[in-house]
Amino acid sequence: MGDIPGVTLIETPGHSDETRKKIIINGKDCRVTKKMKSGWDETHDVNLGHKEKAFTAKDPALKKAMKKKVAGHYLISRSCFEYYIPTITDYIASKL
Repeated sequence: MGDIPGVTLIETPGHSDETRKKIIINGKDCRVTKKMKSGWDETHDVNLGHKEKAFTAKDPALKKAMKKKVAGHYLISRSCFEYYIPTITDYIASKL
């Protein structure tokens, strides 16, 4: 979307604590509790159809590490959303 003229892409913080498992915004934990369920490369054995065992991680260690990370930034949470208010208001002001 960042390539569309007139669209400003807002980057959301990633896993930013020292363990790279949590999301920290302005020194506060984002409090996301759900863990990642995807994001790693997998192979698919078509003979097994769509059963869970048909999908095998190409890098099992990466999958194991990623499943310990929080799923993502929870923008509905007030503490998460407040981080973006200055960016949003600056964008709106630039359009007036």
